[in-house]
Amino acid sequence: VAEVMGQKFSALPPIPVGVVKALGILAANVTGFFAKHVTHTRPPIERDPLEYLGLDVVYDIQKLQALGFQFEYPDAHKGIRDTLMWYKEQGWI
Repeated sequence: VAEVMGQKFSALPPIPVGVVKALGILAANVTGFFAKHVTHTRPPIERDPLEYLGLDVVYDIQKLQALGFQFEYPDAHKGIRDTLMWYKEQGWI
């Protein structure tokens, strides 16, 4: 991400994944409550993706490719760049 943003990579001190996951889930629960009951909008943080933090998950795309599936972002750099641009457009970064 730093490379795509043209920034220098800065290593942060190690933080246990469990702490980050717990804080993220807490934030998702709070923002989810306010989004549902106060602002009636979609929350900026959702709990489901946070459940994957700390898991070692690998996806194999060979079967999709064998069927002729074409990925919109076959190169991670372009996908990251477009995602970051979208976040900028939304005012999130």
